[in-house]
Amino acid sequence: GLLLAVASANAAVFRVGADAACDFSAIAPALDLAAATPGADTIRIARNGSYVAQALHIVDSADLTLVGGRERCDQSGSDASVRPRLDGAGNGGASVVRIQAGPVARINLDLLDIRNGDALRGGGIHIESALRVTLRSTTLRDNRAVEGGAIYFGSAQAGRELEIQGSCELSSNQAERGGALYADGGNTSIYNLTATASMGLFHDNQAQQHGGAIYFGAGATALLQSAGMSNNQATLDGGAIYLHNAALIRLSTTSAAALELLDNRAGRHGGALH
Repeated sequence: GLLLAVASANAAVFRVGADAACDFSAIAPALDLAAATPGADTIRIARNGSYVAQALHIVDSADLTLVGGRERCDQSGSDASVRPRLDGAGNGGASVVRIQAGPVARINLDLLDIRNGDALRGGGIHIESALRVTLRSTTLRDNRAVEGGAIYFGSAQAGRELEIQGSCELSSNQAERGGALYADGGNTSIYNLTATASMGLFHDNQAQQHGGAIYFGAGATALLQSAGMSNNQATLDGGAIYLHNAALIRLSTTSAAALELLDNRAGRHGGALH
């Protein structure tokens, strides 16, 4: 029968992977069961599984965490260097992860490697709704889109947040606008972007128009705290960051070297920021 490690009466842990201790061999059915289970749930994804042509859909009304950090489902401890790859190649032109969660849901993506998505918006992750989406120690690489090669963050509702923290890395993603990240307008907030990788949080991303790393739409707000951006490129404006029509960002750091915008390029205006 199905094995569930129940954390509490209203929360469950579902294990995905390729060994006998796993509850599922694929992520999608685990997401379906989590959506049907009341309370905050966790899906542990082991690296020994094969996760190709991924087009995952998160629709939880409660909190949900997708976390790697384990080679096998029967591993007791977590290893921060183990990031299972969620590969979108061959998924038919969808985001690798699409989030349409409930208005009070908090979605966490931890210790994952999201690659090869190719979609209209958010090749890696398309965020439509959730109270907060948090990425920790997660890699997004080689994703493509028209808007937001790695991540598209759109919300028409006030108070919605995207948080990127820990040793996350967004690199070698491509889009027309926002090579790595496109944050749509409206009452949205993006904050606490922190980098520990030597190349910086955002590097080697490209935009065919504006915002080699990030495109902030009209009305978007953001705090960039200790964020590193290097070797990003825009064909037109904003090699690293492009602000459109009253988008507002605040740059913050706790040390002289913690906030760096290095070697970013634009074909027209603002090699670092426009």
